[in-house]
Amino acid sequence: MPCVLKELKLTELSLVDRPANPLAEAPIFKRDSQGETMEQELETLKADVDKLKEENERLRKGLIDNGFVIKAESIEKKAPQEFIDIDGEQINKADVPAPILKKLEEAEVAKAEAILEKRAQEELPHFDKEVAKELLKFDLDDKVLEALKAADAAFDRVMSENGEASVNPDMEDPSDKLDHMVKAYKEEKKTTYEKAYAEVTKTAEGKALVKEIYKKED
Repeated sequence: MPCVLKELKLTELSLVDRPANPLAEAPIFKRDSQGETMEQELETLKADVDKLKEENERLRKGLIDNGFVIKAESIEKKAPQEFIDIDGEQINKADVPAPILKKLEEAEVAKAEAILEKRAQEELPHFDKEVAKELLKFDLDDKVLEALKAADAAFDRVMSENGEASVNPDMEDPSDKLDHMVKAYKEEKKTTYEKAYAEVTKTAEGKALVKEIYKKED
């Protein structure tokens, strides 16, 4: 005689219109009444899930803080940020559209070139302009820079002496000789006639010509 089960509690009942195997037998086990209840097991499972979530969040935060990018399929090291200085403000290149970034970078290059050219004219005015700019691109030691300035001053003296020697010897009038020297200096230094006159008359040749002019006037 078959055993009849009473007070049976089913947690799931699935119905299908065409069973795959109508003659299959499935074992049914009675749960030990001395163990945890289903509610208790669910609470324990929920607590474990919460712990796993906390640990996952901790690991995730640690990766992000250390510069990693978390993607669905991988974890990658985040590329370092690059900044461009715009009027003293640091702008992240990644935040600027490519066409605008190109224009900004070109403007910065032009600005740096203008600053370098001005410095070359001020510190090494008698060097070839391009050579002076290339030299000043480096982080020069103070002693090296002083040596370059001394060489620049030597170039100035040589050019001045050459300018004095280039006075036309056929000129007899001291006024003409002085005027010739002043104009030559003016063209060479790209300055005004007045400034050129002041500089030429500081030289020995210029002073001598001025004295001759005064004597002639007397």
